Amino acid sequence: MSGAKWEDCVVDGATWGPKKAGLLANGFAQANLPLLEFGGKHYTEQKAILRYVGTLNNNKLLPATALGQLACDESIAMSDDIFSAFIAVIFGSYADDEAKMAARAGLCVPGGKLYDLFANKFEKVIAAFGGNFVCGEQLTVADLQLFCTFRLLVSG
Repeated sequence: MSGAKWEDCVVDGATWGPKKAGLLANGFAQANLPLLEFGGKHYTEQKAILRYVGTLNNNKLLPATALGQLACDESIAMSDDIFSAFIAVIFGSYADDEAKMAARAGLCVPGGKLYDLFANKFEKVIAAFGGNFVCGEQLTVADLQLFCTFRLLVSG
């Protein structure tokens, strides 16, 4: 989306295990995904990578103003709130699928974490967007972060 050239290396369990072991053996403190390799260095924190990518090609995916950056960062932080509200029902342990689905449904009714977050916070933030994207008419890293969060939320 920024127009920057990069190589997407998708890994699976078979390829990640040896890669991670090699990174750790060579003194790399964190061997996590996502992983950005650039200039012989490795970077792992997703939001740091996201902000870095936003700076490519003359900050194409970052707002030009300080207030725009504030709105962008606010929305990125809000994606953490959304993720935190539903992560337990993704990785939690349940007696069966029915119990898991009941726990997920409980998030989406009045009083549920997701319902309340959307009703009391997210709807107000959307109303203040003032355009088609988080920061008006410019696609930013905040839009990409929220897209990925919502994609995870509805993926089943």
